[in-house]
Amino acid sequence: MSALYRAPEVVVLLVVLAVVVASLEFGFRLAKRVPVEEAQFNRIATPILALIGLVLAFSYSLAADRMADRRAANVQEVNSIGTFWLRTALLPEPTRSAMRVRVRRYVDVHFEHRAAGIDEARLRVLEREAEQLQKELWKLLMGEAQHTPESTMLLVTPALNAMFDDTATALAARENRLPDTLILFLFALVAAASFLAGYGRAPRHPVLWIALAVVVGGVLAGLLDMDRPRRGLIVTDQTPFVRLRDSIQSD
Repeated sequence: MSALYRAPEVVVLLVVLAVVVASLEFGFRLAKRVPVEEAQFNRIATPILALIGLVLAFSYSLAADRMADRRAANVQEVNSIGTFWLRTALLPEPTRSAMRVRVRRYVDVHFEHRAAGIDEARLRVLEREAEQLQKELWKLLMGEAQHTPESTMLLVTPALNAMFDDTATALAARENRLPDTLILFLFALVAAASFLAGYGRAPRHPVLWIALAVVVGGVLAGLLDMDRPRRGLIVTDQTPFVRLRDSIQSD
């Protein structure tokens, strides 16, 4: 995980606010030393500001698409685990009970993985445990292959494979974030927009400058929050997994 991803959102917001205010002040002071005609300024500033708005909108679209993919992958993973859980009922004892114990732990690992946040060491431990549970489930299923009717194996085996695949897809979706390069580029664009706003002929107005800094900072903070599935206010809904856990624990 990058340093930008690890940085608390409050720190990022304060940095953005400082950059905006500093750019406004720099533009204001430079305008006094190197003034330009208003018409010429408008010809340059208008397309630049429009382009900055377009890039911000495009970045929000990318972040929203990734968030939607994470939600869809989350639901699909829940469905595949639930399907495999139901089909374990087709297997004889003691394999059925042994599998269900591991599936319950598999679901608990998901919640612990979510609670681990950005603790990389803890995340690696939990991911290794999930891989070990997958191997144990597959070994149990293969152990029953010689004794279980083929019709049953044709139902259980694809369900187990789908559970493994959907878990990998959900993990990849959680790691699919906007590149740090794009985020830093947006910071530079915000600084450029603030510089242009300060470079205009309008006198310095602290209230308007603060309002601009808060709005721009809020826009970037919202974008980062949407792109951070493991921290912040905008998180993937865990209700499907909660329902799955309640269902299998009561079964």
